[in-house]
Amino acid sequence: AANPFAPPFDFRPLRLAKKVAAGAQFVQTQYCYDVDMLRQYMSRVCDMGLHEKAFILPGVGPLASAKSAQWIRTNVAGVHIPDSIIARLAGADNQRQEGVDICVELIQQIREIEGVHGVHIMAYRQEHSVPEIVKRTGVLGGRVPWHPGLYDESAAIEERVGTHI
Repeated sequence: AANPFAPPFDFRPLRLAKKVAAGAQFVQTQYCYDVDMLRQYMSRVCDMGLHEKAFILPGVGPLASAKSAQWIRTNVAGVHIPDSIIARLAGADNQRQEGVDICVELIQQIREIEGVHGVHIMAYRQEHSVPEIVKRTGVLGGRVPWHPGLYDESAAIEERVGTHI
């Protein structure tokens, strides 16, 4: 885990370096709602060459409402949600859909940042929105996502374990 959004900001890349030196092959960050802060962090991470030693996956997720965003900002340590995000949610007719729209836009911006290898979508109590987010961002690049029961995997399992299931 890594948190680019909690002070002391200058120490965060150094802390990541310690984790990579200890063997971390990938890191997932706390929720990212401030792309500019992530850019600053990733610039330092890239200057240190850490993006070549570990996969970095910023955390993203849809916000259900301005009220929930305010609660998260106040009560969840290390989550920074800018006033502009909360104001945008508050002004929306459908705040839940606006939260999905914001998440899609964040992913599109984050994927352009040097050193970012993907995102970790955390949709607490909004798991149903993940397929829409994935589809709208195009992160699968034409691949079909795995889904339980979508494929008959019994032959592959039988081959691996050597028994009929």
